[in-house]
Parts: sequence; C-alpha cells; structure tokens
Amino acid sequence: MAMSDEDAPVGSKALRQYRKHGGGADLLRAYIQRRSADSRITTERRRLLTTTLERGLPFAEYNAVTAEMVMLDILADLDSVIRDVLAFSEDPGSQDDQLSRLRAALRIGKKTAPSAVASRLEAEKAVQGWIAIYLDMQKTGVYRSPRQLALEVACMLNIAARSATRYWDNFKKLMPHQAQWAAQIAARARRTVKVTRRRATATKSKSKARKPAPHQRLKFGR
Repeated sequence: MAMSDEDAPVGSKALRQYRKHGGGADLLRAYIQRRSADSRITTERRRLLTTTLERGLPFAEYNAVTAEMVMLDILADLDSVIRDVLAFSEDPGSQDDQLSRLRAALRIGKKTAPSAVASRLEAEKAVQGWIAIYLDMQKTGVYRSPRQLALEVACMLNIAARSATRYWDNFKKLMPHQAQWAAQIAARARRTVKVTRRRATATKSKSKARKPAPHQRLKFGR
C-alpha cells in the first residue's frame, strides 16, 4: 500500500523529487523541512548531551558526546546558509547581481579588517592555551583557579589577563559543551585538593596524638 504525501515523513516528498529529477533546490528544501520538523527533537537531544557531559565521562565516551555536539553546532550554523541558497535559487534576481548574491548566500568573501583578523587569531591561540592548561590539570589533578589560568595564558601570548579571560568566556558561550568539559576538570581537581588536605590534616592529628609530651619522654628516659 503506497503512502500518501500527507502521511509521509516531512521532507520525503522533496527528497523524492530530488532523486527523481536531480534538482538541487529540492534537496535543499528537504533539508530545511526536515530540520524544522526535528527542531524539538534536536533541542531535547542537545539538552540530554549537555546533561550527560555534566556527569563526567570516560575519555572515549566524552569524545563521542562532544563530537555529536559539534555536529549539532555545524547543522545549526548551516541552516541559515541553506535557507539563503534556496531563496537565491528560487529568485536569483538580475544577472548583474547574481554572483554577488550567491557569494553572500554562501558567506563567501566577507571583508574583514586586518585588525579583526589579528584579533581572531589571538583569540584562537588563547583558547588553545586554555584547553592545553585544562588538559594538564586533568592529567595532574593539580587545581588552578580561573585567575591563575588566565595569567598563564596571558604570559604565553604576552596579552592582558582580562583579554585571555574574555576570549575564553566568548568561546564558552559559543561552545557550551566545552564549557562543561572545563568545569568538570576544575571540579575534579578541587575535589582532589580537598581530599588531600583532609588526609594531611588527619595524618597530622594522629601524629600529634601519638607524640608523647616532653616531660613524659624525660620520665621514660630515666
């Protein structure tokens, strides 16, 4: 029994049209329709992945979860590009403007000032520095405060500590799963510090309890 278009999954009709005729616009239309239909599922999936990261994971599982988060981020950024390309295909405008409109839809050739390029490169290096330090914290278990981390990154790049912090904060807003990853490492390191201090205090207390008083040592020495 053939399925009617009304009962078919959203996007399947446009996909069939693409496979039948090869028109790229139909494939773009199928993508947009399916992404719109799956928006709630995608939001719930992102929330589930974020919650999973908060629990702390073995390295392999962590990589798998973050890889899926990155894919979701890519698709989210791609949505607007696909919409603009489809709009261009449906209404390309005059021939004189077609190339520039297509380049704009594809986000190609956006002019960026040299200072902006330098700032972006500096931000990328700063983020790499933060990640490297967090990886070291993960390996050694030695906790460092956000202020200490910012100073380390600042020394690496010869920039102000507040600039290093700003680059990292901006990155965490764009990549919330990376922020969760860093928070987990810092939390584990803090717990390690607390446990170490408690053990040291307990050992010191036991040592004092076992140590005889000076007059006792003198008495026993006679």
